[in-house]
Amino acid sequence: MLFLSLKSISFDKLMSLCIIMAMTAVIAPLLLLFSLRYGIVLKELSALENNPNNLEIKMLSGYELDNSFFKALSENPHTGFVIELTRALSLTCNLKSQNAFKANVEAIPTKDGDPLVLFSYINHSLKNDEVFLSFNLADDLKVKSGDRVKVAISRTVNSQRENSALYFKVAGVLKKGVTSRSLIYMTLDSIVAMEDYRDGYNPKIFSDGSNLNSQRTSFARARIYAKSLDDVEPLSKFLRQSFLIKDESLAIENVKAINRVLNMVFMVIAFVSVTGGAIALSGLIFANLNRNLKSLALLRLMGYTTFKIYSFVILGNLILSCASYLLALFFYGAGKTFFNIYFAKNLDGSCISLLSYEHILNGFLLTLMITFFISIVSVRFKVLKQSIADTLRED
Repeated sequence: MLFLSLKSISFDKLMSLCIIMAMTAVIAPLLLLFSLRYGIVLKELSALENNPNNLEIKMLSGYELDNSFFKALSENPHTGFVIELTRALSLTCNLKSQNAFKANVEAIPTKDGDPLVLFSYINHSLKNDEVFLSFNLADDLKVKSGDRVKVAISRTVNSQRENSALYFKVAGVLKKGVTSRSLIYMTLDSIVAMEDYRDGYNPKIFSDGSNLNSQRTSFARARIYAKSLDDVEPLSKFLRQSFLIKDESLAIENVKAINRVLNMVFMVIAFVSVTGGAIALSGLIFANLNRNLKSLALLRLMGYTTFKIYSFVILGNLILSCASYLLALFFYGAGKTFFNIYFAKNLDGSCISLLSYEHILNGFLLTLMITFFISIVSVRFKVLKQSIADTLRED
């Protein structure tokens, strides 16, 4: 039946070409339209997802957060990362390398699973004598991974100023996109030692360990990150009940709103286009069958079963659909290239028109399904509805 279908298409070239052109005229714009919708939304979502700072929920003031709070927050299904944070005034230090000096640098506690560290592709468990540096701070100090930096802090005891300084190894430098600020990332033990030292104690880090703070039962704040963009809002809602916080929920919701609007616009246009295309394709297939009614009647007279008649028509139309889709992909490729080149300068080289292989495959299967359905209906009500004798008797 495949050979017979190919012969039929080759014999009636003009009608076959009309069907291919009609289907291409519907499929190509739909592919291009969906690629624009997908490309624009993907670009915005990628910009949000690829920046771990958008997952952060910041506490805007100090509190007394005990172990029960951190345990409950860690067990929250929306929490991706949480670590204790001391008072803001205890987090500054002075840094010195062999080539430069930087004063009043903010120190940030970190541990395994830190989204900022993972985003920077740093696979290292930080020790108490090691630090991570932000890109700008490493650039200012002119250091790289493996170098050593001197961290100095000071306090006032009985009107006397005391200083403490330790050398730390730079275990990694965070990517430039993580933050534009000059930050040093240390273990929680080092951060707590900085605060204890300033409070008059002598911790094991930054001092001799002769006077430890055994009364610490809480922390002032916390570094909190949601698991994903969808987890930011529920986690923020949970925290907002008791704390003053700041998050990126508005920016995330704006992108989702754009996605919803574009989805609605695309669905309406796609529905109208597909419906119109299906009607046009039905008319062409009906017209093509009408031209070949006597040939099909002769095939039936020669003993071709109903199944073979269906197969003959369906295979022919599916072949035309495949040719139409391939031609539509060519026009889509041309349009995609034009859009991406035209908007490249304004979008930092990002692709605004983009389809995945899954999208292309789904579009192809949908085209075949619609063609298959129209072919079955056409054969049932145009070919098999009439008897062979009545068909051959018609002028």
